[in-house]
Amino acid sequence: MPFTILHRGCKVLTLAAVENDVNLASKLGTPSESLNVLFFNTANKGASSTATPALRTGGTWKPGSSVFLRNGATITGATGTAGSPGTTGAQGAGGAGGRGGQYGPPAPIDGSGSPGSAGSIGGTGGTGGAGGTGGPSFTADAVSGVRIIVDNGPGTLTGGSGGAAGPGGPGGPGGGGGGGGGGRGTPGGGAGPGGSVSVDVAGSAGTAGTSGAAGPGGPGGAGVDFVGRNGGPGGGLGAAGTPGGSGPAPLIGGSGGPAGSTGPGGPLGAAGPQGNSVDGNANVTWIAFGTRNGPVT
Repeated sequence: MPFTILHRGCKVLTLAAVENDVNLASKLGTPSESLNVLFFNTANKGASSTATPALRTGGTWKPGSSVFLRNGATITGATGTAGSPGTTGAQGAGGAGGRGGQYGPPAPIDGSGSPGSAGSIGGTGGTGGAGGTGGPSFTADAVSGVRIIVDNGPGTLTGGSGGAAGPGGPGGPGGGGGGGGGGRGTPGGGAGPGGSVSVDVAGSAGTAGTSGAAGPGGPGGAGVDFVGRNGGPGGGLGAAGTPGGSGPAPLIGGSGGPAGSTGPGGPLGAAGPQGNSVDGNANVTWIAFGTRNGPVT
């Protein structure tokens, strides 16, 4: 009975160059038929970004193909991105204003205002961002009907290192010092004196002194031509003077308080996790695991 013999091409490639982002299927262009291909990797491989493995089998194989890889070098994924810096801390609160000048304790004897208080220390900076995950070392792409066989006995598959931790944010600026208190005002004028008294009969009341600088009391009223009468009462005291304006030197305002100090820097973020040493492990028949640094998925 006649039968058909299926012929399958066989190719052997040695990967002797140090290079990045290797795709085994692309080494043969675009395979147009099922093939048996043996790859011998003898030089280190790397990756240009975490989105691309250092070496992958590729997805353009025809069903029925067999892909054999023997790795005798180190295949390393890309390093993850560094974490972002933390945010700047909040500004400290401003200091309180000084007390205005006045007479007597507790104010200074010269009537100047008291100094403002210092501003508060700035807030702590924010925590730095976490580093990114490292890239994969080796990816076995799933293609229906394709067999992938790997011998990593003498080689090493290492997932990319996680990204560095982000630095903590800078501390916030200190709060501004409080303003000094104003100097005391010039004192108001004294009260005016009372009016004079008539020596004869009842006189009219004297006029009150004017406000501000001391005003004289009004004169006593004229006596009536009757003997033996007592004089009228004198005029009342003038009203108290109005408060004076801002005092001249040395009745000066107090000095402003000093600014608060800068807050402490924030803590570092977490370093990123290591990338996978193998992606697509279920698609591989392993002859020898060799050294695999990083998760296997």
